[in-house]
Amino acid sequence: MLMHPLYYTQNKKIQHIHIAKKSYYVIIELVSCKEIKLFFGGNLVSVLLFILVALLTAKIKRYQVLCIFKTYDLYPLFLVELVYIFFQINVFFDNYSYVQYASQIQMAYIVVLLVPIIRRKLYAPALIGSGMMALGSILNHIVIAANDGHMPVLPTLSRLTHYYRDDALLQRIDSFHILMTDATKMNILGDYIDIGYSIMSIGDLFIHAFVAVIVYYTVKSINQSTNKVKT
Repeated sequence: MLMHPLYYTQNKKIQHIHIAKKSYYVIIELVSCKEIKLFFGGNLVSVLLFILVALLTAKIKRYQVLCIFKTYDLYPLFLVELVYIFFQINVFFDNYSYVQYASQIQMAYIVVLLVPIIRRKLYAPALIGSGMMALGSILNHIVIAANDGHMPVLPTLSRLTHYYRDDALLQRIDSFHILMTDATKMNILGDYIDIGYSIMSIGDLFIHAFVAVIVYYTVKSINQSTNKVKT
C-alpha cells in the first residue's frame, strides 16, 4: 500500500521512541541485578581498559578517535571513570571508606552511558550490549550460586601489585569473595583473569563489554556526523 511520505516520517519517529524506551528499560532492569551491582561495586574494576579497547577498535576501523573531545557525549563517562580511579587508588592504600559509595558509582555509569545512547540514537547497540550484560550476569550467577553466594577469586598479578591482599578476606572487608581452591565449584567462571589492578571473570568481560560497545558506536556516529557536515 502506498502511503504519504509524512506517514513514513512519523512512523519512523514512533519506532525510534519505542526502541529508545525498550533500550532504557532493559538497561535499568539489568542494573538492578544483584550480580551486576556486585561486579561494578564489589570488585572495583575500572572500565578504562574497555574504553581503550573500544577506541583502539575504532582506530583500526580508521575512525578519528580524537573526535570524542569535540563533543560532550562521553565527557560524563570520563568524569565518572576519574572518580572510580580515585576509589581504586584508595584501595591500593588500604582505604576502603569509599566502598560505601559503590552503588552510586554503579548507577552513575549507566546514567552517563544513556547520554550517547539517546543523543546518538544508539538503540540497537544498547540492546546488543544489554544482551551481553545479561549473559555475563547469568554466568556470574551460576558460579555464585554454586558457591553459596560467594565468588571464587584467584589472585596472581594482583598479589605483586598489592591490589589484592588476603587480610581483606580474613577481616571480612570483602565478604563476597572467597579464595579459589580445589574445593570451590565452577572455577572456570570465577575471578581469575588478573590484570594487576583488577581480577575479572568471564561474566565480567561480557558485562563490561557494554561500555566498549557504546563507546565504539559513539565514535562511529560522531565520525559519520562529521563526514555529513563536510559533504
